[in-house]
Amino acid sequence: MARKRKKRLAPRTKAQRAYRKAVARGGKRMRPGGGGRFAALKKALGRVPGIRTPGALAAWIGRRKYGKKRFQKMAVAGRRRAARGRRGDGALGYSRLPGF
Repeated sequence: MARKRKKRLAPRTKAQRAYRKAVARGGKRMRPGGGGRFAALKKALGRVPGIRTPGALAAWIGRRKYGKKRFQKMAVAGRRRAARGRRGDGALGYSRLPGF
């Protein structure tokens, strides 16, 4: 009787191992679209030697995973969320005063 061959999976890259370690340390995974997963991946990729632009690589991975349209929708939401946190902070901080 012939044995069934096990399907060999591709070996994990250093970045994937670093990301899994980061997720394991952080505990529960964050929801997609919240920005926390992107930040965690970017941080993990930043620790891997040889990766010069971890943000760009994280964006590429996200587009590959979610597709261009869905990832772009999440990116726009993240930019809005970031702008909301910065809103009202003028160059000199006067915007919080009445009349500015």
